[in-house]
Amino acid sequence: MPTIGNPTVSFNQGNRWSDGVCCRLSYKWLASQVNPGAMKHGANFFNANLNKTVEKQSAYLKEAEPYEKSSGLEWRQNVNALTDKYLNVWGVKHGLRFDALAGPKTCLEYFGNYPDRSVVIGIFGRTAGNAGNWAHATAYFTSPGARKFFDANKGEWSALTLSGSQLGSALDVFHDYLRMPGETLDRYSFFVLL
Repeated sequence: MPTIGNPTVSFNQGNRWSDGVCCRLSYKWLASQVNPGAMKHGANFFNANLNKTVEKQSAYLKEAEPYEKSSGLEWRQNVNALTDKYLNVWGVKHGLRFDALAGPKTCLEYFGNYPDRSVVIGIFGRTAGNAGNWAHATAYFTSPGARKFFDANKGEWSALTLSGSQLGSALDVFHDYLRMPGETLDRYSFFVLL
């Protein structure tokens, strides 16, 4: 089974904040790759003033909070709608637009069909004993001659050697670290950069 290897730049949101800010961080990282001229820090995401991230993510989390104890399907549907909304609200400032892609349930399916589309990836699961829900976000950037991946808990992978189905399979295996004992990882969602 191919792996994505080790990050070229380490990063861990847990070293800076108590609340998860993975969606906003994934967006900011992808925006810095796609449109560095629109970013105050240019292409170097790791030089950004990341403390402003908490404020933007807090509004997103506040809207998601009422759905945390709902069924897995209701949770995903509502968080998908919120994620699509917020990615596009945030994207206005940087000239970016996103669309939630219906269909693919895994990274293998997504990257097997859309190997050349930059994307924010939503990962969804149930907590131990189905007591509630959890979610995480990562991002993938591709352009001619460059493929990169970002996880707010691990860092940035640049110059990926895998692509297409091989990359998708490796990302499905990689994301499994998110599950704690007794938790599930049920579904992925894909917010494609237009």
